Amino acid sequence: MHRNQRRLAIAERRQEAAWYYLKGCTQAEIAAFLGCCRSTITKDLAALQRDWRESALRDFDAARSVELAKIDHLERRYWQAWERSCLDEVTTTRETAAGSAKWRRQQRGQSGNPAFLAGVQWCITKRCELLGLDPPKRTEISGPSGGPIGVKAERQYSDAELVRILEDAESGPAERESGGPGAALPPPGQDQPD
Repeated sequence: MHRNQRRLAIAERRQEAAWYYLKGCTQAEIAAFLGCCRSTITKDLAALQRDWRESALRDFDAARSVELAKIDHLERRYWQAWERSCLDEVTTTRETAAGSAKWRRQQRGQSGNPAFLAGVQWCITKRCELLGLDPPKRTEISGPSGGPIGVKAERQYSDAELVRILEDAESGPAERESGGPGAALPPPGQDQPD
């Protein structure tokens, strides 16, 4: 077998092995389906996993790479199903009357099953989540009064005041008592001493 033909045969076998692997088949089952020995499948899966890791945009661990490959596979299947659901539905019926048989063909247009597009959207959303492409989510931590920790809910603070509150939180009690960096803020509406 020519070297390029051999490479092509290995690539095709690995593609089939990947399909079975992503469906959750064991290595022994994959070897039986493809008619080769289990050690070959072990090597193929190791090569596939290496390829999946190398093709990722970031240095993901092996589990993330496998999950991304599964999502890619699932998305391809959803697209295929969507395209099939858009094809015209053709039904053929046999009608018999007075000893003669007639075939009748009926064609009906379809507009596609939106459930398949919802599946594609789920794949895209999950992939963005795994890749960390979603915008950061705002999280507020509240204290016992229901407002942010260290800030009284009934008052609006300027940026400078918030920085000072953070400095207060980081400084020790001795600095606060001596009027150092951690000294208390004046009441609202009053200027801070220079």
